[in-house]
Amino acid sequence: MKKTVISVLLVSAGCLFANDVSERIIPLRYECETAHIPPDAKQLRLWLPVPQDNPQQTVAALKFYGDFLPELQTEPVYGNQMAYYEISNPPAAIRVGFTCEVTRKENRGGSVSPGLIPRFLQANRLIPLNRELSEMAETIAPAPLPPEQRARAFYDHVLHEMTYDKSGAGWGRGDFQFACDARKG
Repeated sequence: MKKTVISVLLVSAGCLFANDVSERIIPLRYECETAHIPPDAKQLRLWLPVPQDNPQQTVAALKFYGDFLPELQTEPVYGNQMAYYEISNPPAAIRVGFTCEVTRKENRGGSVSPGLIPRFLQANRLIPLNRELSEMAETIAPAPLPPEQRARAFYDHVLHEMTYDKSGAGWGRGDFQFACDARKG
């Protein structure tokens, strides 16, 4: 993908920590542009995340635009909605996307399905639960702090220490060690 507009995610995350604001309306535009598709490509498959209603947000006026229209799908594990494009004999470049209006409500935690919490707290091959991670977490946000303050400390740390940079290899996989070493992603 040549260009993906995702800055709204940072705006939305920032809204969660704004003072004295219980609700915000955020116009969202999400766009994907691909170029240099090989001329002999028989099929192009593309998935875009699509916001959906939940207790913390409502989505209105969802409109897709671009060279092709998607099929809306829901992935089975977390129930996330996505726009799926399957394009036979694609042209050399395409541009697709959507616009909508998202009304975000203040979220003070507790909205994760209890059945998913154990999964989110387990180590995996990209996020090891090891001494280095524990020490880093304790340095950034000591355990005696309330959960909201710890979350804010982690958020501030990432914004201060990391750069949004997708150059080179290694980014885009959710690799904790790569992100800590490269300080980008």
